Amino acid sequence: MAARVWIRGIGTLALLVALTGCAGSPTRLYVLTPIPAGGEAPAAPAEAPRTIGLYPVRLPAYVDRPEIVTWIEANRLYLAELDQWGEPLGDGFTRILGRDLALLLPTIRVAVFPQAFTRIPEYTVSVEVAQLDGALHQDCTLLARWVVAGKAGTDLHVGTFTRSAPAGENYATFVAAVSRLIGELAQEIAAGVRGLPQ
Repeated sequence: MAARVWIRGIGTLALLVALTGCAGSPTRLYVLTPIPAGGEAPAAPAEAPRTIGLYPVRLPAYVDRPEIVTWIEANRLYLAELDQWGEPLGDGFTRILGRDLALLLPTIRVAVFPQAFTRIPEYTVSVEVAQLDGALHQDCTLLARWVVAGKAGTDLHVGTFTRSAPAGENYATFVAAVSRLIGELAQEIAAGVRGLPQ
């Protein structure tokens, strides 16, 4: 009987040590970053600048969660409980895409809905992400469909973006890869906007 109590006490102690170890591990938070600003922006036009309204980016449900999600098998995901997004991923993606577009299109005012405009924006941009995932030590992939529409809601330019980047060896490099892919998506959208008639 005494031996059984002693063994039970050892098991309880081991559990407490494990829980204490988990409690002592801080959660690491990550945010996406915009593309680097380069050179001087061109002077703003004398007339009212063109405007773009960016709709919130739509993400697949499996990645739109606090934990950073990566693949560990062909049909199995891993949730990094101690490595999380510092803001909702959809909000961060939209915010950084808006900043990237503003850097790439300096003579056009870019704002994220529902921010109020003094007039209806000339263009709206919507993005639906079909895939945003990857695995550490492998690649990170972004697959998205984007649409630039006019005031009447008519689609003026539609594109499908698909690209991968090395994910690196840890979550910091994984998040940096996601940021780079968003920047490349912004470059593709900006090129589409520049090709539209003035």
